[in-house]
Amino acid sequence: MVARLSTYDGPTEEIDRMRDSFERLTDELRGMDGFEDAFLLVDRDSGSAITLTLWDNQAAVEASAERAEQMRQEVASAASHEIKSVDNYEVRLHVGRMTDS
Repeated sequence: MVARLSTYDGPTEEIDRMRDSFERLTDELRGMDGFEDAFLLVDRDSGSAITLTLWDNQAAVEASAERAEQMRQEVASAASHEIKSVDNYEVRLHVGRMTDS
């Protein structure tokens, strides 16, 4: 599994607009080959945000790269935010919650 982590900075009052913009893209994101999961993390006090997407493998990350860049630009622009960084990481460990059997 591979994670793509993107960071954003912008006005605190636009955080909800970022969420709305990201949410409008979720159906398309879900339909991308190799997509596993996505998170939008925000700091309302500073206006900073992080998107974390999880992908099956490196090939899926590479195949999604061009459209993912466009999506980041759409989300950032709608919320008057700047994309600060985009990095990919290999997921070496995932710990989920225990479930009752």
